[in-house]
Parts: sequence; structure tokens; C-alpha cells
Amino acid sequence: MPKIGDTYVPNIGPEDSKLLLVGEAPGGQEEIDQEPFVGDAGEKLTKVLGRNAISRSQVRLCNLSNYRPFPNNEFVHLLDTPQLERGLVNLRDSIRKHKPTVIGAMGNWPLYYLTGKQGKSPGTGITNWRGSALPCTLEGCEGVKVIPTFHPSYINRDRKKYPIFDMDMKFIIEESEFPEIKQPEENFIIDPQGDLLEITTKNFLNADYLDVDIETYGMDIACIGFAASKSDAVCFGSLGSSSVRGAVTRLLHSGIPLSFHFGTFDTTVLDLNGYEVDNWIQNYKWDTHTAQHVMWLELPRSLAFLNSVYSHPRRPYYKHERKGEAGDADSKSWNPKMTKKHTLMVYNCRDVCSTQESRVIQQEKIENGPESWTRFFEFEMEQ
Repeated sequence: MPKIGDTYVPNIGPEDSKLLLVGEAPGGQEEIDQEPFVGDAGEKLTKVLGRNAISRSQVRLCNLSNYRPFPNNEFVHLLDTPQLERGLVNLRDSIRKHKPTVIGAMGNWPLYYLTGKQGKSPGTGITNWRGSALPCTLEGCEGVKVIPTFHPSYINRDRKKYPIFDMDMKFIIEESEFPEIKQPEENFIIDPQGDLLEITTKNFLNADYLDVDIETYGMDIACIGFAASKSDAVCFGSLGSSSVRGAVTRLLHSGIPLSFHFGTFDTTVLDLNGYEVDNWIQNYKWDTHTAQHVMWLELPRSLAFLNSVYSHPRRPYYKHERKGEAGDADSKSWNPKMTKKHTLMVYNCRDVCSTQESRVIQQEKIENGPESWTRFFEFEMEQ
């Protein structure tokens, strides 16, 4: 039968720490030592902090609940209990008193209780939301910067996630230097027409590189986006208009180097929709999906993941804007009955800006990395 331990495990750490880390609840070793984040998970956390020149003693360590759930440390046994309510009050008081610059939400339930974010249900979604800088929604602590990541105990169970956890902790520590939640600038031009269409097209024809992305209704193109910088993007949605289609064609045929994320799909669909890929395929010079595969074979290659580690200022997770859509949140295909066209086009602009920012960082890394990276990337792009 589920039950809750009677050993109180206090929150610990310096009162003036800029960094506060929040786990779910004590485990067995934490209950014995009466200290959060000890045992195997604590060792993992201490190691990662040390890699970033931070000692454990410099960090405020807390849990949502100060009592251990049984069996198997399953947090769900704490839901709707007085122990969890008291733990949340303790946490709120600690945040208000110590005023950390950033809170690291370690796991699904801290993500939910500190930000209100989740996946399909409360207690899920950490894989998507990790790495985002979000405002705290806990009563009395609204607006404090929260950055979710995996709990170190999860890293011990799935070691493939260790590099991601390490990246996230580095980001959290960097963000502890200031309290503001910095947002990326977004200069999006949505479905330009008339004079704005011509002005926008001419401006984008001056770009050094164009990053391209499409959204589809099945195999029909819903819109096409181009980014000229990490903040400047245009999305063409009225593709039935000859002038809009002409603007897209001018950009694709301009000779400006083009970048896609998994462009095999985009170029196939563009060709099926009459954009004569054979006439401009030589301009397709970069693919962020391919580059990620070359550099980090063991890491995810989705655009959502690339955005979570390459964007600066960090663009919060936005793939949930596909809410109600079936299938992979990183898919390019939409259901026109479930999504407003404007929402789709803003999403598309974020995709191309994420592609642009990822490409710039990847190009620098591959250029300065092992020669084998360059050779492998060039080989893959020739296929």
C-alpha cells in the first residue's frame, strides 16, 4: 500500500545562493542522511556542478516534498496530501526569502508545480520543456526564472541523457548571473501582399544565407518560410497568388545559399508542388539535421532539440503550438481544421529562425572541428 515516510528531510544550502535546485521528494539515502540530492543522484549532480566550477555547498537544494513516498519513491503517492502541501509552502517561503536568480526544476513534477507546464498530463513533458527559461507560477513567487532539466536520478537510469543534462546545467549556471528572462527578438513578416511583398522580397534577396522551412497539409504546402537572420523571418501563406508564388521562386532561384532542417522532405514536397527543385538544388548548401548527426551521433536531431541548446537568448519550447495535432510535435504536416493559419505561419517563422541560429553555430563547430566532420558532412550533402 502507498504510504509516506515520517522522516523530515529539510531544504539546505546558503541563504544567499543565486541558484536553487528543486527535486521531487527524498529517496532512501536522502531520508537516511536527512539531506536532499545525496546517494547516486547526488554524486551525479555534484560532478556536473564541479564541471562548471560550482561546488555543492554554493547551491540551495530543495524538494517539492520534504517526506519520502513509498513504494519505489513514486511521487504520485504524494499528490493531494498534507505533506506535499506543506512542502510547497516551505519551497515558496524559501524562494521568497532567499530570492534566487534562477531555479533549476529537476524533473517532471517540479516542472509542473513551478511553471504549470506539462506534456499530455501533469507529471510529463520534461523532455520537451527542458532547457527553456520560464517564469515561475508558484503562488507568491511569480516571475522568478525557472529552467527545467532532467532529475539526476533519471540520468543514472538513462546515461544517454547525460550530455543533455550537462548542457542544461551549464546553461542554468550561466543564467544565475542575472534575474531577467531574456526573450529572442522576433521580427516576423506574416503573409506579405502588395508593396510589402515586393519590399520584403528585395530585402531578403540581400541576405548572405537563407534558411527555409515548409509546413504542409499532407503533401500540399500550407506555407513557406525564409529567415535572413536569427530574428528576421518571412512566411508566405497565400501561395495561390501568382505574385506570392513568384516571390518564393525568386528567393529559391536567387543563388543565395539555402539551408533546411531535414531538407530531403522539404525539397521533395516543393518539387511535387511545382517549385522545380532541379533548377535550384545546387543552392541547398546546409542541413541542420545532417550536421547534428555528424557532430553528435548520440544526441537528438529534432529542431526542437537544436533550439533548446543553440538559441541565444534561449527561445522557449514552442512545439506545443501544435496542440491538437496528431503525431510528432516536430512534424511538418498540419490539420487545417485544427490550427489557425496565422498560428501556423508564426510557428513556421520560429522554425526558420531556429534553423538559422542552429546553422550558424554548427558551421563554426564543423569548420573548427575534426577534419572528418567536414568530410562526412560534405559526403552526406552530396547524396
